[in-house]
Amino acid sequence: MRKGRSMLYGGRILSIPTLLEISPSNLVQLDERVAYEHFFGKSLEEGVALFRELDHVYIEDLAWMGDVAFDFYVDAYIAYLLESPRDTVDICLAKGLVVTKVAMGNETGKLLDLVDAIERYGEPLEVCDRGRDREYDEIKRRLLFSR
Repeated sequence: MRKGRSMLYGGRILSIPTLLEISPSNLVQLDERVAYEHFFGKSLEEGVALFRELDHVYIEDLAWMGDVAFDFYVDAYIAYLLESPRDTVDICLAKGLVVTKVAMGNETGKLLDLVDAIERYGEPLEVCDRGRDREYDEIKRRLLFSR
């Protein structure tokens, strides 16, 4: 993967997201503004570095990004997940991100890539919220069935 490029997606190569791709509200929405402040202009490698630094903070930013930016930066989070030892990542947060993005209407192929990464990561070392886990499992089945 080249610096600043996400994998081929939907017939096009995704470039570093613009302001409106990160914040569809043009910085009016506070959570989008925070995501913009953290991620604007960042390459995939820089995104991975953010997750290494404070994954629990930056994963929340993914939830509030527009779909194009999410599709780009979720690759950085997936790379972080795949390189991290099991005892260093709260996989419950990743499951929560899937549930949140589906609730917000995002069911892109990149969300399925995240589900695949979560499943490869394995069961969490700590118990996740049971209600959230049930929602995640239902979404996972639906997404995998739609393949």
